[in-house]
Amino acid sequence: MALQRTHGPSLRPGRSLRSLGSPLNAQPLGRRILICLLLAVSAVDVAALNPSPSVKGVSLGSAKSNVVKVFGRPIKSKTRVDKEMGQGALLFLTYPGLDVELSRADKKTVRRSPKGLYVSRLLVTGNQWVVSPGVQVGMTRQNVFDVLGAPTSAGSAGGSEVLHYSLFDFDASFQVTLNDGVVVEIVMAEDWS
Repeated sequence: MALQRTHGPSLRPGRSLRSLGSPLNAQPLGRRILICLLLAVSAVDVAALNPSPSVKGVSLGSAKSNVVKVFGRPIKSKTRVDKEMGQGALLFLTYPGLDVELSRADKKTVRRSPKGLYVSRLLVTGNQWVVSPGVQVGMTRQNVFDVLGAPTSAGSAGGSEVLHYSLFDFDASFQVTLNDGVVVEIVMAEDWS
């Protein structure tokens, strides 16, 4: 039996790359680039384009499992049921410098309640926690303005200055409390009013 010599496809005069049969050559280059761009854009996390404030990726609406995965076992936990505002079952988890309130909405009050417990409030009092986009306890008023800009509104409570920001695309509040021009507390919470 004689050995046959095999050759790859060759480009002869009058033949185009498209005629070689490669799937990459089946479409014009501009069309392939457009498809690649569309695939890349569809893979982008929309939340990353307009991120909600968070602590180590935990924000309002995060599941309890995510809270425990990120922060570990709390130093204290407490439960209660809220019947007045319709928040349903509440779980309070305490970490050093951080309190996390989780809710399970009452289905009679909220039609589309999420399954399981989810974060409905975060209270940061320790400077070891950075609240994205870069605010933390111990910053000066000017530092807060440099990061977040001017507040939506401002007020005072018990001798402290409270700056209110609208940073969520749903009904929620974000407040920065200052004493003597220094951040002492950062709160983000769902608005149940």
